[in-house]
Order: sequence, then C-alpha cells, then structure tokens
Amino acid sequence: MVISTTFVSILTLLFDLSAIASIGSAVALMIFLMVGIAHVRLIKETGANLVIIYLSIISVVGRCGLLLAIHSVTQGASDDLS
Repeated sequence: MVISTTFVSILTLLFDLSAIASIGSAVALMIFLMVGIAHVRLIKETGANLVIIYLSIISVVGRCGLLLAIHSVTQGASDDLS
C-alpha cells in the first residue's frame, strides 16, 4: 500500500493531472469493452439480451473514439500555444 501510494504521488507530481485522468478514462473504457465482449461469449449462461450487450459495446467504442478525438483536438490546441 505504501509503495503504490508513493508511486502514485510521484506520477502526480511528474505528469499533468488531465493526462492522468485521460489515461484513467481510456483504461476504464477498455475494461468495459472487455467485459462486454466476455459477456457476449457467455450469453448462453447469462441469458442476457444480446442487443443490449451489443449496444453497450458500440457505446464504449464510440466513447473511445470521442475521447481520442477530444484529446487530439486539445493536444493540437495546446501545441499551437507554445
């Protein structure tokens, strides 16, 4: 626990907090995508609605695209200012 707290504290001091938040968002979206894909593979066991699962996967992929688009626009804008 002490090691991870120290590591996170050092990362926070070295990197921009918005970059850390963007990375955290991307990681969370990838986890949601993997859960959705795993759920499709286990659909017979769970008995869930396949349409809803596919909609969630499409939503996650769309949000990943938006995250990348917003990041590229804001990153480009910050590069122009320097």
